[in-house]
Amino acid sequence: MPIYKRIPLESAVSALSGADIIFFSVYVWNFKISSEIAKRIKEKRPDTLIVFGGCRIPKRGIEHFLSKAPFIDIACYGEGERVFKAILENYKTANWQKVPSISYVDKGNNIVSNPKAEMINNLDEIPSPYLAGVFDALIKTNPKEQWLGLWETNRGCPFGCSYCEWGGDYQRRLYCHGLGKLFDEIDWFSRNKIEFIFCCDSN
Repeated sequence: MPIYKRIPLESAVSALSGADIIFFSVYVWNFKISSEIAKRIKEKRPDTLIVFGGCRIPKRGIEHFLSKAPFIDIACYGEGERVFKAILENYKTANWQKVPSISYVDKGNNIVSNPKAEMINNLDEIPSPYLAGVFDALIKTNPKEQWLGLWETNRGCPFGCSYCEWGGDYQRRLYCHGLGKLFDEIDWFSRNKIEFIFCCDSN
């Protein structure tokens, strides 16, 4: 089940307890509470696979990061779509060597970092969660909520500003979603009365 807004810590732990895999998308504003939720779930059910991804995962110093957060089984960096799919495909065998763009602790208690996946240069290979109906049931069962739509029209950044991570490394190329998909998403926002749109593009 998705947790889409801030709820009491114990409520979040209760809602997620019993899951085999839990994916956390973390940034500066939710890293501490996500870590506490993950820590408590791991204490209750050590076999739960805890996966952290998002901008809060450091590009350098991953060994220090994971040593300070032993409740995290896998840390992901870069684009998440292919990595998410690969984790699910290899979950039963725990053959994490096949999963790109992750760091994890192996059975010998060593921290292993796999090579990064190539950046997705055709963004239309990624299905739109809006058009695929991912949020339809959530919206229907919470009719009194005011929703914010996160909207991505492109990825990457051609610049290399010292204060920002967007233009670093392999993200220096700019890739765009197809206009047809973007127009369809605008129509979806309109039909579902999405009041606020937050553009996730770097530019």
